[in-house]
Parts: sequence; C-alpha cells; structure tokens
Amino acid sequence: MTIKIISSFLFSVFFLSLFYSQVGIGNANPRGALDINLDSGNNTMGLVLPSNTSAQNIINPLGGTVATGTLMYDLSEDCVKVHRSTGWSGCLSEQPQQAALSIDCSGSLSGTFTASAFSTGSKIINYTDGNGAQYPAISIPSTGITGLTASAPAGTLSDGSGSITLSIKGVPNGTGFANFNIQIGGKSCSFVVNITQTANWNAICTNLEYGFNISTNPDKPTTISLPSGKTVNVYAIVTQGSLSSVSDPYAAFALSATQGTIQMNRNYYRIGTYGDLGTGAYSKVVLVFSKPINFVGIKSTWYAYVSDTLRDSQLVSTNTGGTLKMVGLQGSPSNLAEVTSGSKLVSRAQLYGTDASGAAYILSAQNYFTELTLTTETNYNDILSALTFCNADVMD
Repeated sequence: MTIKIISSFLFSVFFLSLFYSQVGIGNANPRGALDINLDSGNNTMGLVLPSNTSAQNIINPLGGTVATGTLMYDLSEDCVKVHRSTGWSGCLSEQPQQAALSIDCSGSLSGTFTASAFSTGSKIINYTDGNGAQYPAISIPSTGITGLTASAPAGTLSDGSGSITLSIKGVPNGTGFANFNIQIGGKSCSFVVNITQTANWNAICTNLEYGFNISTNPDKPTTISLPSGKTVNVYAIVTQGSLSSVSDPYAAFALSATQGTIQMNRNYYRIGTYGDLGTGAYSKVVLVFSKPINFVGIKSTWYAYVSDTLRDSQLVSTNTGGTLKMVGLQGSPSNLAEVTSGSKLVSRAQLYGTDASGAAYILSAQNYFTELTLTTETNYNDILSALTFCNADVMD
C-alpha cells in the first residue's frame, strides 16, 4: 500500500513538471514556454514558419477552429499572417494603405489690403485625407507685391478632412498681386491677394487727427479707437518751448496749417527749437502708449520765413530702435530736400522760398513701440504736426 502511494506521488510530480516546465533549445535557461535563442546570442539560423499558398488551408490538428495566435507564412501574398479571434489577419509585414494628403488653396479670403498701409485678413486652407500628423508653425512672406506674411501656429491635422486658418498681416509695398506658396505635410498650393487700392490719407483720416487734444495726464490718458476694433490709451509728455501754449493752437499759428493737398485740423502740435519768431509752443513731444503700436500716421505742414540756412524740419524716433521708414508719402514730397531713414527719421524742407509745403505718411517701424518722440533738429525752424491712427496696429 505504501509503495503504491509513493509511486502515485512521484508520477504526479513528474507529470506536473512536464506540464508546467519551459523548453529551451540551445540554452539552459529558457525565458518562456519555448526559447530557441542561443545563450551566446550569436544565432546563425532563423525561425522558419509553416507556410502555405493560403491561410485557409491551415487546420487545427485537434479539430475545430484554428487556435488564436497561430502563425503562418502565406506564399501567395508573400507575408506573415496571424489567426485572431475574428479570423486570419492581413499581412503583418505591410502598413495599411493610406490615401495621400491633399491641400486646397481655394478657401475663402477675407480682409482689407491697402498699399502702403497696415493690412490684415485671413485665408482658409482646406485639406482632405489628413492623417493626424503634426505640422510646424507656418510663416510665408508674399512675393510679387511684398510686405505681407501669411502665418499660422503649429498644429495637428485631423484624421480625414479639415482646414487651417492663415492670418495675413503687413504693409503691401504697392498695388498688384501678392503671391503665397503654401506647403503643408509635403504638399503645396498657391493663392494670391490682389492689392487694388492705396491709402487715401485725406479721405480716411481728416476727422481723426490727434495732437494738442491728447491728454498730458498719465492718470487720465486719451483712449483711441482703431478701425480694427482695438483700442489704445495714450498721453503726451511735452517739453515747453518759448512760445506759450494756448488753448487753441490754431490761433497761435495758422499760417502754414494748409499747404497744397495737406490740411491740418485744429489739433496739431507746433514744435520747434529755433530761437526767434519761428520757435514752437513745444520743443519736444513724447507720446506714451499703453500697448506696443506701429503704423502711426504723421501729418506735417511748414512755411519758412527765416533764411536759406535755417529750414523747417522734423525728427521722429521711438523707444525700441530699428529702422523707421515713410510709406505712402503724400502731399508735396518733392519739396522735401532730404528724408533720412534710420533709427531716427528726419524730414527737412527745401530752401527758403520753395519749402512751404506739407506731407503725410505712415510711419513703418521695424519694431513695435510704446513711445514716439516728435521734435525738430537743433536750431531748425518750427513745423506743425498731427497724428492719425486709421492705419495703426497694436499688439494685445
């Protein structure tokens, strides 16, 4: 009886060891139910899967459905397949075919684009067969008519169809076609923006001039509404000239308020540094803005009566440096003897007898600024100046 019990116990241990043990071929420590990797790792032979001309020919030797997880090599399709709970898979060695991304530049274009003026708008780029891939930030400068940039932040394509909205901003350098070539995900398309109009200073800015009417109290600044719907606060820091300020600057000196096609309203500053009759109410005006601003309009008129060596002039600068340029210059620019672009913009009139004139332009600054300084060159005569904001842009 004892011998039978011991024999039964040994048989059970032997059977369980066979049932739960791992098999290693070429190694003493198998890492799974079957490990055919050599201990040295230096295998020179691979695993050859059972093959057939069709996965449908593979059977379960015990009968019934082929076991889930069964592998085979399909000779007809030249690939490996696995039997899943739902049946045989497709080829495991190939990625599923995916339609190629396509982009389309015929989407809607909106905005107002004016030569020599800050312009803004948007363009819709549609796409199909998106694959969920990420794309980098977009920044495309215009060609042909330059000065505009189409941009969009980095993003991710949808799976399938979708769209990307481009923001278009800048100052077109003339009328004509601004061309954009857009590239997304290795695909490209093109569109154009037709610039058909030039900034008409008097038509859009006559009743929107600022100067003497800007507050000098930092605690109660003047609020200016821009055509874009944005607002900006501004106050003036003025340096007194030898001519006393008056409540109505027009009464102080109206001789040069209208010159040619440029007509000042009653809000201009009279700025000058010369020490006789031509001196200004202010020797310097610094305008302080609550937000970074650019593309401020400047209008000026002058009338010389001093001498051929002392001419009217204006000096413009900002607190951020960079190049300052006149764009959309109107009025009588031929009567300007000199215009110097740099970190300080200087405009100087012709000699006595020919310099009575006026000019209006948009100040295009390389860098947005929060302070704008208006003055004249040392020992040069006075000039009347007013500001307009109908083309201005602010950064929120």
